[in-house]
Amino acid sequence: MFALFPFVLSGVALGNARGCLEDYIEVARHRATTYSRAMLGDLQSTQIKIAEASAKIDAARLVMRSICITAMAEARRGHIPDMAVKTGWRRDGAYAVNLCTEAVSLLVAASGARGLFAGSPLQRQFRDANAINSHIAFSFDAAGTDYGRVALGLPSKNLTL
Repeated sequence: MFALFPFVLSGVALGNARGCLEDYIEVARHRATTYSRAMLGDLQSTQIKIAEASAKIDAARLVMRSICITAMAEARRGHIPDMAVKTGWRRDGAYAVNLCTEAVSLLVAASGARGLFAGSPLQRQFRDANAINSHIAFSFDAAGTDYGRVALGLPSKNLTL
C-alpha cells in the first residue's frame, strides 16, 4: 500500500502542471513582448519551452499511469511485489512529480516578471507545484536512496514498505 503512496497525491501535481501549460499557451497566443512588440507565440524560444514543458508533463503522466495500471493488475492477482518493485514505484512517483515541477518552473521562468504578478495564475501554479513537490513522498533523494540501497542488495530503510 505505502509503495503507491506517491500516486495518491501525484495527480494534483500533474493537473497543476497541465493547467500551467494551458495558461501559458493562452497568454503566449495573444501577448506581445514589452521591448520588441513581437508576438510571444511567434518566438522560437516560446515554442521550444512549450514543447519541453509538455514533454515533461506527458512523460510524468505516462510514468504515473503505467505504475497504477501495473499495481492494479498485481492487486487483482493477489500478488505482493518484492522490495525492488516497491522502491522502484516510490522512485518513479517522486521522479514524475519532479518532472511536473520542472515543467511549471520552466514556464514561469519563460513568462518573465509577468508570471510573478499576484494576479497571474502562473505564480499560484508555481507555488502549488513547489508545495506539492516538497512533500516527503516526492523527495527524489529519499526515494532514490532507498531504491539504490535495494538495488545494491542492502535493506530498505523505509519502514513503511
